[in-house]
Order: sequence, then structure tokens, then C-alpha cells
Amino acid sequence: RKFFDLLKDQSVQVHAGARMLLESVTAGTLGSSEFTLRIHALENQVDTITDRNLVSIRQTMIHPVDPDDLRYMANTLDSVMDTMDHYAWRMEAYRLKPSKSMEDMIRLIHEMTLEVRTLFELLAAGRPDEIEGSVTRLSEMEKRADGIFHGAIKLLHSAGERNYSVEDEVLSILELCADQCKEVGQGVAVMLERNR
Repeated sequence: RKFFDLLKDQSVQVHAGARMLLESVTAGTLGSSEFTLRIHALENQVDTITDRNLVSIRQTMIHPVDPDDLRYMANTLDSVMDTMDHYAWRMEAYRLKPSKSMEDMIRLIHEMTLEVRTLFELLAAGRPDEIEGSVTRLSEMEKRADGIFHGAIKLLHSAGERNYSVEDEVLSILELCADQCKEVGQGVAVMLERNR
């Protein structure tokens, strides 16, 4: 139970990071040093929970599921938060304001992290039969993220220029974040399948 509770705690904080990103778009603070410091502080909190989880896995003799699956879940959740932190830092470093595509991606990542949080709440509550719907929804949302990303890149280079831009980079970071959310769902599905 403790492992699933720690994963749930991680997912709650990861969703809080996505909510901070979304609120920063509305407030116009994304790209400011104040916002970057705030989201980095949250990323440090997620690191602490991740470390507690990994130590707990290492120090436990008998696990409810394969310990490699638990480690994978903890590390992937941590990566989602790291990626949001990287995005915020680059927005500040490059002095960028979010484009419409970035805003759309951030809204979608907010939805995806909410679904991830729901998934781990179900797992912690001992309701694994209800998880399949969350996994499916995460896969569908990741496809939508791919569509936004590809459309944005085409628009950026619609003049036929092939120069790499910083916007390509920051959009790629958001697309990676959506991929990682999907990976969390897939990882939980695999874990449950192995431990039926």
C-alpha cells in the first residue's frame, strides 16, 4: 500500500506542476524568473518524494508487484515534472512568450496529469479494474498532443525555411512531456498485466 500511496503523492504534485504552468499562461508570468523559481521548487519537492519511494523499494524485502515496475513508475513520474521544469527554464532563458500551440499543449498536459493522478488514486484505492479507461484516455490525449506539435512545426516552417529555432526546441519539450504522461499509463497497464 505504501508504494501506491507514494506514487499517488508524486502524481498529485506532478498535476500541481501542470496547474502552475496553466495558471502562468493565464497570468502572463510564464517566462519570468519568479515563475521559474516557483516551478523549480515544486520539482525539488517531487524529487524528494521520488527519492523516498526509491529508498522504500530498495529497503523492502517483499513487494506487492515487481520492484522494477515500481521504480519505473516513480522515475517516469519524476521525469514528467523535470520536463515541465526544463520547459519553464527555457522559456525564461530564451525570453519567449507562449504561442497558441504552446498554450494548447499546456492545457492538454494539464488534462493528462489530471488523468495520471486519477489513475494512481484508483491504484491506491485498490480499484485496478477501473484503470483501463484512464490508460486509453491518456493514449488518445497523447495522439492529440502529437497533432498539435506537428501542426505547430509545419506552421513555424511554412515559409520553406529549414533553420532550427528555439521554438522547435521548447515545443519538443512539451511534446516529450505528453509522451511521458502516456508512458506512465502504459507502465501501469503493463504492471497490472504482469501481476494479475
